Amino acid sequence: TQYQYDIFYQKLNSAGVNLTSPIRLTINPADSVYPKIALDSNGYVHVVWQDYAYGGPDIFYKKLNNNGMPISPDIRITSSLNSKKPVIDLDSQNNIHIAWMQDFASLYYIKLNNAGINLTSPILVHQQGATPSEIPPAIGVDQFGNVHLVWSAYYSGCCGPQLDYRKLDNNGHFLTPALVVDSQTYNYNPSLAIDSQGNVHIVRTYLYYGGIRYLKLDNNGSSLVNTIQLTSSGDYSKAAIDTQGQLHVVWVEGYAPAQYEISYL
Repeated sequence: TQYQYDIFYQKLNSAGVNLTSPIRLTINPADSVYPKIALDSNGYVHVVWQDYAYGGPDIFYKKLNNNGMPISPDIRITSSLNSKKPVIDLDSQNNIHIAWMQDFASLYYIKLNNAGINLTSPILVHQQGATPSEIPPAIGVDQFGNVHLVWSAYYSGCCGPQLDYRKLDNNGHFLTPALVVDSQTYNYNPSLAIDSQGNVHIVRTYLYYGGIRYLKLDNNGSSLVNTIQLTSSGDYSKAAIDTQGQLHVVWVEGYAPAQYEISYL
C-alpha cells in the first residue's frame, strides 16, 4: 500500500485536554515529513518540515495563529531538492532561525523575520566529505541572540560521526570555528538546551541504541562537563531546561521483543 504523509497540528491545554481538533497543515500529492515546531512570545506557532512537493526533499515553513489556523502560505526555504531534517528556534525578537542538512551531509542555516521573509541567505555552516547523513542537527538561540548548532560530523577515516559545535551571531556570522566537542565516533541524533547563563547542554545517542550521553559546554563551546554516559541503551533523546536550571531528558528505550517505549530522566 502506498501511503501519503502530511503534517498535522493540535493544541492542548496544560492538563492535556484538546483545545482544537487535529488540523491538517499540508495538502499535496507528495510526502510532507519531519516537522518541527516553535512558539514566539506573541503566541504564534512556527512550523518547518521536509517536503517532496517539487520531486526531491526541500525545507518548507508555515506560520499559524495560536489556534493552529495558517496565517501564511507554505513558504519554500530551499530549492536544492536535497535538503533534509530541519530544526527551528526563535530569538527574543521573534526572528526565526532554521538549520538543516543538505547534499552530502553539509549543514546550512538561515534567518527569517516573524513573517517568514529571509533576513539572510542560506549560510553554509559546515561542509563534509562524501558521506551522506540522515541525522538531523540541533539548534538553540541564547538570551543574547546568538545561535548554537550541534551536529553529527563525519570525517575521513572515521567509522562513525563525531560531535561538532559552532556558534553564530544573530545575523549568521561565525563566532567560533566548527569545533569537535566529542571526538569519539558514533554520536547520533543530538539535542540541545540552553540555560539562563548561556551554557549549552547536549544529549545524544552513542552507537546504535548504545545509550544516551550528556555534555555541557560554555557559551563559546568549551567543555564544562565532559561526556557522561546517562543510560546503557536508548536513542532519540530530547533535552529541555526548566526555570530552575534543571535538565530534563526523554528518550526512546527498546524492550524485547521489538517494543519501544518513552523513558524520562
